[in-house]
Amino acid sequence: MPLQIVTYGDPVLRAQAKPVKHVDREIRRLLDEMVEAMEQEEGMGLAAPQVGVPLRLVVCRLENEVHRLVNPKIVWRSKERISDIEGCLSLPALRAEVERPSAARLSAVDERGRKVTLSGEGIAARCFCHEVDHLNGRLFVDLCKPETVHWLVRVESGDEKEPVRYERRYTDLEEALQLLLSMKEGGPSGEQL
Repeated sequence: MPLQIVTYGDPVLRAQAKPVKHVDREIRRLLDEMVEAMEQEEGMGLAAPQVGVPLRLVVCRLENEVHRLVNPKIVWRSKERISDIEGCLSLPALRAEVERPSAARLSAVDERGRKVTLSGEGIAARCFCHEVDHLNGRLFVDLCKPETVHWLVRVESGDEKEPVRYERRYTDLEEALQLLLSMKEGGPSGEQL
C-alpha cells in the first residue's frame, strides 16, 4: 500500500524526528516509497514525518535529480534572505510568503550510507530549509507572513480547451488552520475554500 501524506493536526508533524542509526534495506525501501509519494503528489520535497514516520529522512527533487537524505542538517545559511510563496503537501492548498536564506548547505548520508553535502540557492535552499524544519516539528505556517496566507484554488472554466487556472483566495491564518483541522476530522470539505 502506498504511503499516505499526513495532514495538519497529526501530532507527528509537531514532534522531533529521531535520527536513523543504520541505513539498511528497510530505510532504503522507505526512502523509495517516500519518493513515490512525493512524485504522486507532485511535490518537490517530502520529510518522513509527513508520511507518519518520525525519522530524520528527507527526499527532494532538484533539477530533475532525486536526493534521498538520511539525518540531514543545515550546516550553513546565507545572511541574505529572500521571501517567496511556500506550500506544503501536509497543508493542502494553503500558501503563504516565507522569508528564508537565499542560499544554504546541507549535510547528510545518502541511501548507501555515504556522506553527502548539497548546496543550493533560491528554491533549492528553500526546499532544504523547509524539509529540515519538518524534522524539527516546524511548519511553514510558523514562519509565514500572516497577511500573505491564501488558498490556491482551481477555477473550472467549463471549457475543456481552456487551460487549468488557479486563483488566490486570501484568508486569516487561524481560520485556515481551523478549516484544515475540521477537514481532517470529517468536517467541512475543501469546497468551502
